[in-house]
Formats: sequence, C-alpha cells, structure tokens
Amino acid sequence: MKWVRTISEQQLKTRLRYVARIEGMMIQIVYYQDEIFAFDNKCPHWGYPLTNGRIGKDHSLTCPFHRSAFDFSTGDVTEWSPWPPGFGNLLRTIRRKDVLPIFQTKVENGYIYVDMAS
Repeated sequence: MKWVRTISEQQLKTRLRYVARIEGMMIQIVYYQDEIFAFDNKCPHWGYPLTNGRIGKDHSLTCPFHRSAFDFSTGDVTEWSPWPPGFGNLLRTIRRKDVLPIFQTKVENGYIYVDMAS
C-alpha cells in the first residue's frame, strides 16, 4: 500500500467533494453518507473530468458529458451511455463498459489518505 495524504477530514465534510492531484492523476474524494470515497476524476469512457458529475442515490455518479453512471463505491457501470439519444445506443455496441477506477481511503490524525498502490 502506498498511502498519500490529501485534504483534512473536516475540510472534506464542509465541501463534500474535492479533487486532488496525486502522482499525476486527478483523484476525486467524496464525503457521502458518513463515508469517504476516492476515484479517478476522469471518465473511463471518454476521458472527460467528472468534477461536475451529479452525485445521486446509492453511490451514483453521472458523467456530465455522456451521462453514463457509476457506483463510486465499486466502480461498476450502473447506466451505460444513454446520451445522446441514438448515438448512445450505437456507442454501447462499439465501446466496452469500462469501470471507474476506485481507491481505498483511510483517516489518520484528521487527514484523509488515499492508497495509490491500486
């Protein structure tokens, strides 16, 4: 494991989400239902940033560009490219449903650490 210190737990609870540059990657850290999650801030399908993705029920994060949704606790695709209409259907026949890379987190001495060894 390679734990990297990021934002304080208190700061994250105030913001609810934070994007940190760690080892050249942009990692989004989310405080949701009293838990802390970390995942790649880049959509695995198109590579666009997930910074403004909508967080919904049941650990759901929706890509703001093509509207595929991910479970940010597991990385699984929960809804595959429903947008844009027509093209989304074509896209799902030619593109694999790539999962969202997720990272383990822990809190130590008031700071959030992300495991970058994954």
